Amino acid sequence: MRHAWAEPGLRTTRTREALAAAHSAGLIPAEEAQILDEAWVLATRVRNAVMLVRGRAGDTFPTEARELAAVGRYLGYAEGTVGEMLDDYRRITRRARAVVEELFYGG
Repeated sequence: MRHAWAEPGLRTTRTREALAAAHSAGLIPAEEAQILDEAWVLATRVRNAVMLVRGRAGDTFPTEARELAAVGRYLGYAEGTVGEMLDDYRRITRRARAVVEELFYGG
């Protein structure tokens, strides 16, 4: 919001396009932009998987084991690797949170 007046590429509702524009404008370093993009893609895939599995929108992983396993399969995880999926999700989102903390709140 602070830079959109000067950077037309930031005036979009498309998150990935806005991230690319912020990087191109020198507002976000490449590594941080990549971390945020990876987290956005994963969050979108999780949200889509939850919608397919439950038949309704949701922004959190299911707590029921069968639904959670189905989300894992949709995301490409082998049967019996739900723990790995959750660990990957936590790792990616922790990295993204650290970037947001640094960029927006000064660390």
